[in-house]
Amino acid sequence: MKRLTIFLFIILPFLQAFSQGKKVVKPFDEIYRPQYHFMPEQNKLGNPVSVWTKDSVYQLFFQYNPHNLLPGYINWGHASSTDLLHWNFQPLALKQHEPMRDSMYQVPWWGAVHTNNNKVMAWVNRWDDGIYQTTSTDGLHWTQEVKTTGTEELEKSESHVFWYEPSQKWVMVVFDRATTTMLIYNSDDGLAWEKTSSFNYTLGYPQLFELPVDRKPDDTRWVLATEKGTYLLGRFDGRELKLETSVKQFNHGRKTGATIFFPDLKQERMLGISLLEGEQLADLPARGQFSVPFELSLHTSESGIELVQQPLEELETLHHKSFIWENKKIYPGVKNNLLKGIRGSELRIKATIDLLSSDQFGFLIRSNRAREGTEISYNVKKGFINFLGTQLDYVPRNKKIEFEILIDRSSIELLIDGGRHVISYPFTPSPEAPFYELFTTGGEIIVDKMEVITLKSVWRED
Repeated sequence: MKRLTIFLFIILPFLQAFSQGKKVVKPFDEIYRPQYHFMPEQNKLGNPVSVWTKDSVYQLFFQYNPHNLLPGYINWGHASSTDLLHWNFQPLALKQHEPMRDSMYQVPWWGAVHTNNNKVMAWVNRWDDGIYQTTSTDGLHWTQEVKTTGTEELEKSESHVFWYEPSQKWVMVVFDRATTTMLIYNSDDGLAWEKTSSFNYTLGYPQLFELPVDRKPDDTRWVLATEKGTYLLGRFDGRELKLETSVKQFNHGRKTGATIFFPDLKQERMLGISLLEGEQLADLPARGQFSVPFELSLHTSESGIELVQQPLEELETLHHKSFIWENKKIYPGVKNNLLKGIRGSELRIKATIDLLSSDQFGFLIRSNRAREGTEISYNVKKGFINFLGTQLDYVPRNKKIEFEILIDRSSIELLIDGGRHVISYPFTPSPEAPFYELFTTGGEIIVDKMEVITLKSVWRED
């Protein structure tokens, strides 16, 4: 007994020192792990592919490298959710063919998933091979793929398939990377396809869908959305798309990859999810994240018809604490910072700012005591918003700007004027930078109203 007491007396201090020196990280609680943006547990996330709904549960399919953090070796990952925020990871849906000769050998690159006559049907581009159709009864187990006909030249392509009710046909909009051409096909069964039209274009990952303008069901436009946050508007007759606009941006962030848009039949709305392409971060076993899901609508403005986005309404279920300021005049100088008491890595900031006499105002996100952080600012004299290298020309109405900022551990999404302009970026704040600041230079601003909301994690109950 005496020997045991002596042993414990000697060894316990070393065990305590070791346990204190090495912090145990909870699952999904790494320093840069997004807490309400989608990211897989580990390995490389690619572009979203498709969303369909079964028994009120959303089924998300996405490009995924299950082997490591590098590009390539694409499979279709699969996750399910009842609210598009809390996710359950499922087994891989579609896999790269064996043997894996190289990182792109017949990988299931991109496609679409739909339900038809109690069957789940997926169209998938096998890279360097062609477009296949595969079926499932539950969306988890897929039968043997059948190669489509009439699409033989589309070996390196990205296809989006949907049902066009007026003609009772399947429609495929496909971007051929070999010829930088956008093509439209029709099919009765989804297997034999006929090309109906084409036009030259340089951006891929196409999505084509119809939306009412100003919520008027008798006035609609078709939206052709592509990678890098781009879209065009036009009219579609099932066989040909007649474009009416030049290329516009629905997201000005330079790290925006592909975006998928899908009808939410549960609430009769059109939703979208984008890839935010980030660098590998030191403490994370995963790479890449998706934007917060957003709701889409078309509205008329002084610049024409434009796509407007709003964060998913269900995001409000994550609201925790709220701080509100109204009718506050802010002067230049750090002593006038309304946000000096705000801390946290998951925030939602809503603000309406009257520019008054300011030359420049903005927010400093996750800064340290030396005021080094990520800046979102508006230059009043030059008329542009500056955020992580994106300079967006912008003139506010009545010298007032409406901001919404979604902040997560490794991403920031900025919405201006109710979602008329959106800029999303991954970012890497210092762990020792917990501060926030609202600032103005050259003159005063008035905070008509500002609300800061702390958000709960979707990964942990606490």
